[in-house]
Parts: sequence; C-alpha cells; structure tokens
Amino acid sequence: MTEVNRASTYRVVVAEDEPRILKNVVSKIQSNSDRFHVVASVYNGIEALEAIRDLRPDVLFTDIRMPKMDGLQLIQHVTQEFPHIAIVIVSGYNDFEYAKGAMQYGVKDYLLKPLDAIDVEETLQRICIQLDVRLLQTMRDQLRAALLKPISHSDIAFPLQNQLFHLYYIHAGHLPGNQFSQEAAEHFEQLWARIEHSGVLAEQLKEFSSWWVIEPKHGFGKFIVLRTQPDSEFQAHRLAANLLNAMQIQIAPFPVTIIFCGRAIQADQLWEQSQQLISEVDKQLALGHSAVITTSKGNQGLPPRIDALTQQRLSQLILTSKKSQVHKGIRELFQQWQAEQRPQRWVERTLQHLIQLFQQHVLVSEDELSHLEYEMLGKIPLSSNLMSILESIWIILDAMLFVNGEKESEGGLELTNRIEAYLKANFSSSITLEEISDKFHFNATYLIKVYKKYKNTTPLKYLISLRIEEAKRLIATSPELSFKEIGVIVGYTDPNYFSRIFKNSTGTNLSEYKQG
Repeated sequence: MTEVNRASTYRVVVAEDEPRILKNVVSKIQSNSDRFHVVASVYNGIEALEAIRDLRPDVLFTDIRMPKMDGLQLIQHVTQEFPHIAIVIVSGYNDFEYAKGAMQYGVKDYLLKPLDAIDVEETLQRICIQLDVRLLQTMRDQLRAALLKPISHSDIAFPLQNQLFHLYYIHAGHLPGNQFSQEAAEHFEQLWARIEHSGVLAEQLKEFSSWWVIEPKHGFGKFIVLRTQPDSEFQAHRLAANLLNAMQIQIAPFPVTIIFCGRAIQADQLWEQSQQLISEVDKQLALGHSAVITTSKGNQGLPPRIDALTQQRLSQLILTSKKSQVHKGIRELFQQWQAEQRPQRWVERTLQHLIQLFQQHVLVSEDELSHLEYEMLGKIPLSSNLMSILESIWIILDAMLFVNGEKESEGGLELTNRIEAYLKANFSSSITLEEISDKFHFNATYLIKVYKKYKNTTPLKYLISLRIEEAKRLIATSPELSFKEIGVIVGYTDPNYFSRIFKNSTGTNLSEYKQG
C-alpha cells in the first residue's frame, strides 16, 4: 500500500587500495543511479571501518586485497556490528576463490575488475530493491511504534528523524461498544475488506510517494500516515473529502468518518495527535452519517438525554397501552435524532435513559433491565443508521411494555418447554429476544407472556439465572480464570455488564462472592 519516496538515496562507502580503481568504482556507482551517494572512499579496511562507524552507510563496496585490514576481515567486522549493510565485493579474477570466504558472512554480490557498467547497474538495482523493502518495513515499524505509545525524538530511526507527516484517522461503520463479540469483529473486518479490495486508497493516494495504513492497538479504525515535504502545497480537507466520497460508496449503507491533523508533524508527535483524533471520533461520530469531522470545543451544546416534555409525552403514551402510538412516538424521537445528526455515544446514553424511563411503567427486575440494556447496545455497531437501530431494539421495547396485551394460542406449555430446553442448551452463546422470536416463530411479547404463565418467570430471567449459576460454579472450581474470562464463557463479553448483572442477581459483587 505504499512505495518509497523516489528522492530517497542510500549512502555508500567504497574501500579500494588502488587510487585509479577507487576513482573508477566511485564514478560508476554515482553515474549509474541517482539513488546511491558515495559518502566516503578509503584505501584500507581500517579506514573503511572507521568511516562506517561514523557515517552508518547502507552499502559497502570493498576490495579483498588491502593493507592493514583486508576485505574479509572488514566484512567480518561489518556483518557483526552492522548486519543491515549490503556488501559488494570488488576484486580481480585471481582473488575469486579467496573471496568465497565472504559467503559465510552472507555476502552475495561479487563484481570483477575491471568493472562493467552494466554489471554495476544491475547490482545497484538489485540492492536498491532490497533496501527499499527494508526501509519501508523499518519506517512502518517505527511509525506504528510512534502511533501506539509516546516516543522521544532521539528514539526515532534515522530515516524518519527529519521527516514530516500528515495523519488521518478513518472509522468504517459505527463505533464498537464495550462488549466485544465475534459478530462485531467480523462485521468491521468485512467493511475494511470491501474498502481495501476496491483499491480506493491506492487510487486516492497515488500522488503521494509514501503512505502507510496502520491499525491502532485497540478499536477498528485505521490510521493513514502520509509522508510530505516542508514546502509542499497540501490540502488536507480536500483529500479527506475525496477519501470519504470514495470509501462510503464501497461500504454503503454503513457510514465512514474521517478526521485529520491539518498540519504536518514529526514522528515523535504522532502518538499525542493520534490520541486526540481517536477521542474526537468517539465524541463526534454520528449514527448513519458519513462525515469529515474536526476537533470539537466543549460538548457542542448537546442537551442531556431526553428533555422533560418528551419524557412526559412518552409516559402518557405508554399508559394508553396503544402499541402503535408508542411506536410512532419513539420513531419520531429517532427521526429527530437522525435529522440532528446526534453522536453515537450521546444516543447510547439516551437509550439507556429511555429504558430506565420505561421501567417506571412495567415490572422488570434490575437484572432483566441490565440484560435488555446490554442486548440493545450490542445492536448499534451492526446497524447502518438510527432507523434500522430502532427496528432492531423495538422488539426489546415491545417485550418490555406490552407483554400483558398478548392472547395465548394453543400449545403454550409445549412451546414453553421447548424454549426452556433451548436456553439450557445454548445459554453461553449470544442469545437475544429477537433470535428466540425468530427460532420459535412467535413475536417476543407473546413468548414472554406464555413462558411467564407456565414457568412463573420470563425467558430472559431464566437465561440470566443459567448464566449466573454457571458463573458461580466457575468461580468456585476454576480460580485461575479472571472475572472477565468467566463473563465471556457464560455469554457476557462486556465485563462491566457482567459485574452489574451478577450483583443484581446475587446481591453481592464478584470479588465479595469469590472471597466467600
């Protein structure tokens, strides 16, 4: 996904004891390629080693027969101290057998005197490709390290020390929640696969000689790092807009969010800037809307949660027990949020508030409420916009509010037993009311009513009890497991929700329970 800046040059040291030949070697190197620059030409191995230690070149051209320290001794020192240096032996035919000794040190290139210009050119081309690949990997490793943790200027590798970069952070889809699931991970991987397979990044960034795509330590976004020149005319916002337009076509109907650092920065500034970009995306990413965002100031005046007037109106609708009216009222609320491009994190907090509001009008236990909230928030990362989120969570809200309004059909006991057996066999998997509804071909509200009639509890409460009992067993029998690991085993990938549900169910927190 990147190519080396064609302006990059590699430094060469030449060691040859005959002045005429030394001059010829230097001339042929510099006339055959503008990618190589001879930084030192010396007459023996000792001088060569001193120059190498001082100048840190990328390539060494060396004769074999030299005074004070011959070529083989020099090669031995260089390969031990500077294994990254590419070495080319330049020697006469009579020294070929002797030069074979250098092969044990990994030397692969050998040029015969007198030098042939074509042989020199081919050797330089081959070495240049090898050095380009290594340089790219070195730069990528250094840039990734600089993005993942603070790093001082002195710790930056030489090729990057005086370079300038533009930094972009791109998020495909919506933000993940605290609860990690394999389904969510696969969803984000598929979105990025669609982007990468389309080739839009290479197309949009083709004018840049060097760029890298680097994944952060956590999360599912990606950084784009562009190498730039101090005097280049660079329109950061235009590139962001072009990237956005090209990428959102590839992953529609899911959104793309891009934020960037408008000024060129050095490698040791990348970490601080990357943290700011990630933080801003977390604050500002709007559900269902692709956008190029900028750094925010304060909370942008967003009202907290649901205003009192809206709360009163929704409460009145719930008291009427008219499902269609409640659904319409909530739908209008979602449409308002979508039109106002509310940030995802604000919507998540507001939905939690909505659940708590509804709890005032229905009999739902604290552990059921926590589970419903957990289930509801898990649907957001996988949805394409606010209205599709509403359709997903309406099943949950419907089951909470209107369970008493459903009439029972025949076969209720048999259906209840089938549901119980299914939950007992699959409680550690990710099970939602929507999945139960689809499997047994009844709406969730009806299933809850029938199940409660025959079992004196709800399917959700039974599912929670199965998980909590298994968690208690694992705490007692497998002390090597962390609470987070136990949560994942029993079906709760978010450790915070697992802890909350456990305490609501048992009356004690996980640590207290383990201590006995």
